[in-house]
Amino acid sequence: MKIAKINNREQLYKGVLEYEKRIIDTALTDSAKKQYYGKRINIPKKGGSRGIYCVDSNTFLYEVQKSFAKNFLNNIPNSDAAHGFVKGKNYYSFLNAHVYPYSRISFLRLDIKDFFESITSEMVRNSLDYYVSNDDPRMHDEVLNIMTDIVCYEGRLIQGSPTSPAISNIVFRPVDIRIERYCMSQGVVYSRYADDLLFSSISGTQLSERFISGIKAILKDNHFRLNLQKTIRSVDYISLKGFVIEGQIRLSRKKTKSIRQVLYFLEKNRYENTNAWMSSFKEEMEGLGNDSAMDINNSYSLKNYLAGMRAFIISSIKESGDIYYKKRAAGIISRIEKQIDEIENKG
Repeated sequence: MKIAKINNREQLYKGVLEYEKRIIDTALTDSAKKQYYGKRINIPKKGGSRGIYCVDSNTFLYEVQKSFAKNFLNNIPNSDAAHGFVKGKNYYSFLNAHVYPYSRISFLRLDIKDFFESITSEMVRNSLDYYVSNDDPRMHDEVLNIMTDIVCYEGRLIQGSPTSPAISNIVFRPVDIRIERYCMSQGVVYSRYADDLLFSSISGTQLSERFISGIKAILKDNHFRLNLQKTIRSVDYISLKGFVIEGQIRLSRKKTKSIRQVLYFLEKNRYENTNAWMSSFKEEMEGLGNDSAMDINNSYSLKNYLAGMRAFIISSIKESGDIYYKKRAAGIISRIEKQIDEIENKG
């Protein structure tokens, strides 16, 4: 049964969390949380670093969070603009909102700075308040405190835990709605994938600095900030994370570069199940800076890599209406399949 509003403590523990109160209390002790989240690791990125926690999936809290997401959080409606972490939506649907039958389209991508860590426990509590019955004020506060404690650590939402994607969309829903209304008044189309905000319009004048100031003001009102260093402006087409919108959606040549490098090596040096062959392969991939191929160590991992790229490219063909891209992608798929057969025949 789908639960979208909690009416009492029993419903929270039995219907949503699927654990008794004593187990929940144990999972939420300081020592248990410290073990679950582990140490914060700073990952270098352009313009600074990003802090992440490596959550331990072999703990009660991980199971509690999974139950909380499955039985409750995932039942709460998202905004129409949200495409990340939403059932039935994906990165393609995020981009597809900006596919026009027109030739002159202006695009604007904005990035939210420290998206997950900007969401405080107070913001989470306020966002979940509506979904807890207030017939009993004492119960209402207790349930809200427990739910907030389950999904937050050190006063903030933590990227990487099973509940954080759904919580981020719930917290951001009123912000999405404000941005959507603002965009409608400006003749602008808007979609969001986690911290990526994408805008498009037929006339580029709407996507001016004044428009960005309006978005900044809405975000500031809700305790979010833009990372203006990641702003992207373009006309006619836009390339994001290896995907290109140019009348249709397709993968960029840069996105398929790694697989094309691997295929070129395989076609030039027929696969041999030897350490010398694999050493030569790794050496060439390292020289090309092909990081995605550096985890390939044997025939099994090579075949998995090829099969994964094949599935990824097939999915891109299904989403694209670009017949030229489809033809080019079909050629890559054919080359991949030939090499998979070659590896299987060589054992």
